[in-house]
Amino acid sequence: MSEVVHSIKPTPSVSSNIIHIEGKIDHVESYEGKHYIEVILPAADAYSAPSRAKIVSARPLGSVGQEIAVECSLQGYVQTFRINNGVRQGQQGRDVKTWFVPVGQ
Repeated sequence: MSEVVHSIKPTPSVSSNIIHIEGKIDHVESYEGKHYIEVILPAADAYSAPSRAKIVSARPLGSVGQEIAVECSLQGYVQTFRINNGVRQGQQGRDVKTWFVPVGQ
C-alpha cells in the first residue's frame, strides 16, 4: 500500500517592495498628470513625532484631511552632487529620493 502525500499549495509571494500606507492626507499637488500626495503617518507612541510619506499617483486618492489606506510599491533613485563649499569642497554628496506608487499604477 502506497503512502498518501498531501501537497501544499504555496501562497503567492508578496514582494518586499510592497508597503501598506495608512494616514491622513496633509498636502496635495498636481503636475503634468501626476498627483503628489503627502500623507502624515500615525506616530509610534505619544512621545514620537509622526512620519510623512509622499505618494505619486496617476489618479487623486482623496482630499486634504481625509484618511486613506493604500497598498504601494516603493520606488526611487540616488542623486549625486558636488559639494562646492565648506570643508569637504569638491567631494560628492548623495541624496536618496524615495516615494511610493499605488499598486496597479
